[in-house]
Amino acid sequence: MRARTRWLGLGSLVVTLAAPPPSSAAPVLETAPTAAGPWQVDPLAPIHEPEPGKFWVVIDPVAGPATQFYRLVVDGVSGPVEARSLTPLSAGGFVIAYEAAPFQEVLTVLLPGEVPLELVRIPAGSFWMGSTEGEPGRPPGATEQPLHEVILDRDFYLARYEVTQAQWLALMPANPSGFAGNPHNPVEQVSWAASQQFIDRLSALGEGVFRLPSEAEWEYACRAGTLTRFSFGESADCDEGTEDCAAGVLPGNRSDYMWWEGNSGYAPHPVGLRLPNLWGLHDMHGNVYEWVEDDWHWDYFGAPEDGAAWVDAPRDTIRVARGGSWGSGAWYCRSARRHAVLGGSPADVVGFRVVRELD
Repeated sequence: MRARTRWLGLGSLVVTLAAPPPSSAAPVLETAPTAAGPWQVDPLAPIHEPEPGKFWVVIDPVAGPATQFYRLVVDGVSGPVEARSLTPLSAGGFVIAYEAAPFQEVLTVLLPGEVPLELVRIPAGSFWMGSTEGEPGRPPGATEQPLHEVILDRDFYLARYEVTQAQWLALMPANPSGFAGNPHNPVEQVSWAASQQFIDRLSALGEGVFRLPSEAEWEYACRAGTLTRFSFGESADCDEGTEDCAAGVLPGNRSDYMWWEGNSGYAPHPVGLRLPNLWGLHDMHGNVYEWVEDDWHWDYFGAPEDGAAWVDAPRDTIRVARGGSWGSGAWYCRSARRHAVLGGSPADVVGFRVVRELD
């Protein structure tokens, strides 16, 4: 099979805003001369820069195709930005979010049957793993303690989406999913050992070394540089169960970013329908829990500080799953939330995504 690499800005994030965020004076958004329209772009539309190189701007689509090109001008340097999924969400209106620099590297591996598997390059860096004692939704006990710094000194690729049923069937003989039928749904009813069988076959294609993420790598990628409860914000203005409310930092509501018991209809959904985090990863919160490599430990005392998986010798029978699911309350989907699951017990709320190691 073949792998290909491409570079793109994250120009497909579209969420709703009740009111535009504060204006940033430096960037300017222009409609590219080759754009097909008609679309209205307010030349005075506020542009918000939540962190260097990332921008949000309010637009108002009037008519025309679902693909529109814009030109971003920052300090006199311009580049095209594509809005590919202008999806109306919670309260009307649209916001396109896009990244000026650095552009994200995406590696696509073609599985048998030309089924694509997209992986986003995650940059090396450091973060604080775990949660503070006062974080809303934090469970009793010390499972998310102590808050500790983890330093990852090497880039890695992480799948943009949870492994789908189509990807599973490209390498495995049968679909174990309890919610079978849609090839774009995440595969579930997969034990930890079965995920390893898939990964072994994936690595055997000769397109690199694949594995499950470590628990630290998973949380680092989920947070995408954020310190809030969720990668989209605190989302603390409603209850911790089924209510919907503002995301907090990023525009829109929590329901724009995750499938949980408040909006899932108690079933998983096709991957990628909710908005990604700032590193372009979808469904890190909700949809299905995701296996990681680590054995379960009741706290972080003694955990590796370099992002490596924390495994016992001999291996424990209990593994770690992350992210929450379609059947979870919102607090189970927080970035720091950990779940102890028997590795040999498949469930229709558990799936996985894969890491490809850097060459």
